[in-house]
Amino acid sequence: MRSLVSLCLVLLCHPGFVHAQFMPGMGGGATKIYDGKISGTIIDSLNNKPVEFASVALYEKGSEKPIDGVITDEKGNFRIKNLKKGTYRIGITFIGYVQKFVDSLVVTEKKPSVEVGTVRIGPSATMLKEANVEAEKQLIETRIDKLVYNADKDITSKGGNATDILRKVPMLSVDLDGNVSLQGTQNVRILINNKPSSLMLANIADALKMIPADEIEKVEVITSPSAKYDAEGTGGIINIITKKKNIEGLSGSINAGAGTRSSNLFGNLNYRSGRFGTGISGGGFGWIGIGDVSTTRVTQYSTLKQEGDNRNTGFGPSLQWTGDVDLTSKLSLSTSLRVNNFQNRSKGTTDNFFAFTGDALRPSFTNTYNYFTNGLSTDASVDVRRTFKKPDQELSFAGQWTRNNRRTEYESSLDTLDLDYYKESSLNHGITDELTFQTDYTHPVTKAFTIETGAKAILRDVDSDYDYRIFRFASDAYEYDPVRSNVYNNEQDIVAGYLQTSLNLKKFGIKAGLRYEHTTFKGYFDKGDTRFSNEYENFVPSTTISYAKQGKYSLKLSYTQRIQRPGLNFLNPFINATDPTNVTYGNPDLDAEKSHAFELGLNLFKKFGSVNLSAYHRFTDNAIESIRFVDTNDVYITTYGNIGKNRSTGMSLGLNVMWQMKIFLSSNFNLFYYQVESTGLSQNLNNDGVNWNVNLFGSYKFSKRWGVMAFGNFNGPRYSVQGKSTSFWYYNLSARREFKNEKGGIGIGLDNFASWYMHFRNNYSGEGFSYDNDTKVLFLGARISLDYRFGKMEYGGGQKKKKGIKNDDVKDDGGGGMMGR
Repeated sequence: MRSLVSLCLVLLCHPGFVHAQFMPGMGGGATKIYDGKISGTIIDSLNNKPVEFASVALYEKGSEKPIDGVITDEKGNFRIKNLKKGTYRIGITFIGYVQKFVDSLVVTEKKPSVEVGTVRIGPSATMLKEANVEAEKQLIETRIDKLVYNADKDITSKGGNATDILRKVPMLSVDLDGNVSLQGTQNVRILINNKPSSLMLANIADALKMIPADEIEKVEVITSPSAKYDAEGTGGIINIITKKKNIEGLSGSINAGAGTRSSNLFGNLNYRSGRFGTGISGGGFGWIGIGDVSTTRVTQYSTLKQEGDNRNTGFGPSLQWTGDVDLTSKLSLSTSLRVNNFQNRSKGTTDNFFAFTGDALRPSFTNTYNYFTNGLSTDASVDVRRTFKKPDQELSFAGQWTRNNRRTEYESSLDTLDLDYYKESSLNHGITDELTFQTDYTHPVTKAFTIETGAKAILRDVDSDYDYRIFRFASDAYEYDPVRSNVYNNEQDIVAGYLQTSLNLKKFGIKAGLRYEHTTFKGYFDKGDTRFSNEYENFVPSTTISYAKQGKYSLKLSYTQRIQRPGLNFLNPFINATDPTNVTYGNPDLDAEKSHAFELGLNLFKKFGSVNLSAYHRFTDNAIESIRFVDTNDVYITTYGNIGKNRSTGMSLGLNVMWQMKIFLSSNFNLFYYQVESTGLSQNLNNDGVNWNVNLFGSYKFSKRWGVMAFGNFNGPRYSVQGKSTSFWYYNLSARREFKNEKGGIGIGLDNFASWYMHFRNNYSGEGFSYDNDTKVLFLGARISLDYRFGKMEYGGGQKKKKGIKNDDVKDDGGGGMMGR
C-alpha cells in the first residue's frame, strides 16, 4: 500500500500537474472562473433559416480533441462560456450538412468576448443519401474491441429492467434465474458505467432487476479485455452504461411503467452551470413471479418426487447523487454516492412423495417455506482527472468504497397428517466491505504509438454470521442450534499493476499488455478458531492485432489470459436448507480459476448495415463447478469445487440491416461445442454437447412518431459436468408513440402472448443418483410505459470522460447459490 500511495503522489506531483494548480492569478489555491465567451448564430445557407440543435465543438489551437461544446437553440444561437485567454476554433456539425470550421478565434483580457456572427452551413445531398445509416444510431454496433447494444433504441424494453435488456444482447444468454452467460460461460464481470457496484457483490441476478431499462443507454460486451482491466472474468466483461445528463441549466426526466409481471417508477433532476454540475435520481422497481415445480430424485434405494408451487415478489428502491466540477480547463473532479435496497420474498409449498425401490410412491410430508432477503448496498467514489496540452495525454486517480449489507432469513416447516412435527429458521447476516485505490496514466508518444500504465489496490473484507434455530414444541419457541451456527470471515487484498502499448497505423492496429496481480487471502471460522490462508501471484498477458479498411471491413485476432476468484456465494459455508431434502452451501477452500481465450473476428460494413463474424476457443483447467451428491441421510447436496476442465469452441454471426430509416432488422446466432470433465471427484465424469442461442429483432417506423418492434430469443441447452439444462425461448411485441414535442412518449408491450408458460428443465446425475427438475413459470406479460424529459437541450462543461474504478475480479454464482434460489 505504501508503494501504491507513493506512486500516486509522484504522479500527482508531476510538474505539469502542480503548474495547473497554481496558475497565475489563482490566489490562495482558489479556482478562477474565466469570463471569456464565444458566441454566434448558425443558419441554413439555402433558406436562411436557423439550424436548431446543431453541434458546436470547441478546440484549442493545434488540438484535434474538443474541450467543450454546446447545442444551438431554436434560433440557431450558441454561446460557449468560461474560457481562459487563448486561440480557439469551432467546428459545426449537423445531420445532413457539411461540417464547417471557424478558425483563429482569439480570447484576450482586453477582448474576452468574441462574436463569430452568422455562420452559414450548407446541406449535402450526398451526405443525406449515403449517411442515413450512420445518422440513425443502430441498435447493434460492432467495434474492434467490443460489441455495443444501444438499448435506448429498443422500445420493447420500456418499463422493464436490465435483465430484459441483456436477454437481447448478442452473445449473451439469460436463464430463468437471471444468470447471465457470455459465449457459453457464466464467468463474466458486470460493471455499471465502467465501475463495479456493491449491487453485484452478493447476487447478480437480483441486482439486475433493480436497474430500470429506461435508464440504460447501452450495453458493451468485451470478450477480449486488455491489460487495463482487472484480470478477473474468464468469460469477459459486460459494461452497462446509463444515460448521462450533461444539460446546461435545469433538466430532468421521469420514467414509469406498469405491468402484470413488473412495474417501476424512476426520475432524475440535474443542474449544470458552466464548470459545475450536479444531479439526483431515484425510484423503485417491483416484480412478481408465479410458477410450479416438479422434481424427481432416484437413488439405488429410493425415489423422492416433489410437486409444489412458488410465488416470488420483490422490490428495489434506489437513490443516487452525482457531482462534478472542472477545477481548471484541464483538471476535473467528480463524485458519486449511490444507495440501493433490495428486498425479495419467496413463498411456497411442496408436497413430497416417497418410496423405497420397487414400492409405489406414497405421500410422505409437506414442506412450507418462507424465504426473505433484504440487502442494502452503498457506493461512494471520487475521481480526479488531469489532461495535458498534448492530446490524449491523461492522468487519473480514483478512490471507491462499497458496502453490501445483506440479511437472508428463512422459515421452513415439515407437516404430516396436518400436524407440525418439525420447524426451523435461519438468519445469515453478511457484510462485504471493499476499499479501492486506482491510478492510470496514458502517454501518447506519437500520434500512432501510446503507452498506458497504472496501479491498483483492492482491500476486501467479508463477514458472514449464520444463526440456526430449531422450534421446540415443549417450550413453544425457537431455540439456538450451536452445532450449525458459526461466524465466517475472510480478508482478500489484491495489488495490481499493468503496462500496455497501442500502435495504430493507417490500417493496422496492435494492442499488447501485461498485468500483474498479487492476491493475499485469509479466512477463519469463529467456532473452533479454524484459520486458513493462501497467497498467489499472476502475470496476465493480452494481445489484439487488427486490420481495417475504412468503411469496408475490419479484422482482429486476440489472445487473453484471465483468472476468476470465487465470490462470497461460492465461499460462504452458510447452509441454505429452505428445502431440507435439497441443501446448498459454499466451499471456503476454493482456488482461483485460470483460463486462456483466443478469438478471431471479422466485421463487414455495407450500405444496408453490417455483418460481424467471430470464432473463439477458450479452455480452463481448474474450473469451479457445482458438485451434486446424495449424503448418508438421503439429502441432495449442492456445493462447489475446483473439479472441472472445460473447453468451449464456437462461432457467432450477427447481421444488422437498415432501410430508408424505417425498417431495422438484426439477428445474432451463437453456436459452440462445450466439453467438461471432472478432475477431483471419486467418480470420473464428463459431458459435452452443442449449445446455441439466437436473437432476432425487427422494428418499423410508420411515421416520425409511431413505431413497432418485435424481439425473439431462443436458447439451446447448457451443459455442466453432471448434467444439462434444456432449451427455452422468450419473445415480445411493442408499439410506441412519441409526444409532439419529442420529449417523451408512451408505449405498450406484450411478452410470450402465444405461450403463456415456459418450462425450464434441469437433469443431473452422479454416483448412485439421478435428479430431474421441471420449473413451470408464467411468462405471459403485458405492460404500459411512459417517459418524459424536460430542460433545455444544451450541454456545457463536464463532458469529459471519467475514468473511475473497475473492480471486475470476483466470480459470483449469479443467483444460483446458497444466498438465493
